Amino acid sequence: MDKTTMNVLIIEPTKEPYVKRIPKNLDALRKLVRNNDIEIFVYDTDALIVYDNQSLIKGLPINRYIDNKAIRGVFIILTPGRTNGD
Repeated sequence: MDKTTMNVLIIEPTKEPYVKRIPKNLDALRKLVRNNDIEIFVYDTDALIVYDNQSLIKGLPINRYIDNKAIRGVFIILTPGRTNGD
């Protein structure tokens, strides 16, 4: 298995979520959410959600609600501790 890449789940507004293999670095995450100022929060015990920290200021539409938190714009879910196919 390639240790320099990881699988992430990308959730774009009005689209079905999809899995994509990306480089394992912050620049790749920033590019996918379309902003250098990203927010990362822990969801559940083994998943991280990455999204645009300025999405509210930019007026981006609400994409999904997760635990009563409105996530705006494109966001990514990743599980950094997974070893079986990420």
